[in-house]
Amino acid sequence: MDPNTDLDNFGTMVFFGRVDRVKDDIRRRLQNYGGNHLSFDCSVAHLLSSPESQPQHTRLEKVAEEIFKLRYGAARTPIMNCIGQARILLPQLRDAHLEIARYILDTFAPVVNKRVNIVDAPDLAGTTALAHAISTKPAFDPEFAQVLWEAGGNINRRNRYGATAAHEFCMVWKPDDRAILNRAKDTLKWFLEHGGNTELADGDGMKPSNMIMRIRGGLEMILKDHEAKRRQRGREPKRACVTCGERDRKLKECSRCESTRYCAPPRRCQRADWSVHRLTCKRPTAQHARPDRQQVTGKRLESRTDF
Repeated sequence: MDPNTDLDNFGTMVFFGRVDRVKDDIRRRLQNYGGNHLSFDCSVAHLLSSPESQPQHTRLEKVAEEIFKLRYGAARTPIMNCIGQARILLPQLRDAHLEIARYILDTFAPVVNKRVNIVDAPDLAGTTALAHAISTKPAFDPEFAQVLWEAGGNINRRNRYGATAAHEFCMVWKPDDRAILNRAKDTLKWFLEHGGNTELADGDGMKPSNMIMRIRGGLEMILKDHEAKRRQRGREPKRACVTCGERDRKLKECSRCESTRYCAPPRRCQRADWSVHRLTCKRPTAQHARPDRQQVTGKRLESRTDF
């Protein structure tokens, strides 16, 4: 994507970090679905609460779909990927780019679904902004990746070739280059701590875990250490997500074994861990079932989650 030729007005405002103009543009788009009686300078909250406007979700859905469909250049770059590219090319505007990303994701969070999912919109290769942010080629951007992940970004999403971000950053072409290897280590740690799965094979049947064991250089120790910590989390009496170790967020229990805990949606911790957890997940026997988790006929406790 060439920012000088491929961007429309909205894309240009986003790419060059014009925070106020981006916010005004989104307010205007919402206003267009709510009638001319609304002030252009009013807040999004005011727009959505107006009794004369369309229902909140209807208006948000329409504008979210407009932004979701935006694609730029031959690579069909979506808006979040555009922000990721801008953060590399214009490092002096990184704070502005982050503010714009948060504003867009927070504004449309109530209407994110499988059909309109701004945070996981793929480019022509099927790669999302989150995958680009942690691929290490050309850069590792954990700050932007964190924003995308907290908005529900799928860290294990596959591209059109079946590969995840792990396939990319595990390809260390110079294992004797300490700087390159250290960046791969930092990325692997971040990936695993946020629910990344190294056992997913690409279209050629290659798994990141196999690549890690071939490269070694310390990457294999990070993987082994993560697995040990994961097993320890599952044994801890204090509530913690077994995937990312989070303790302060709302957690849900596996509805089958009633003992393994995960972060509640939109985080994808349980889905990321299922390929590992399913091997040992069993329903508790009647004598070991917890009284406060016994199933009621025709109902399912809200704290329980199906896979």
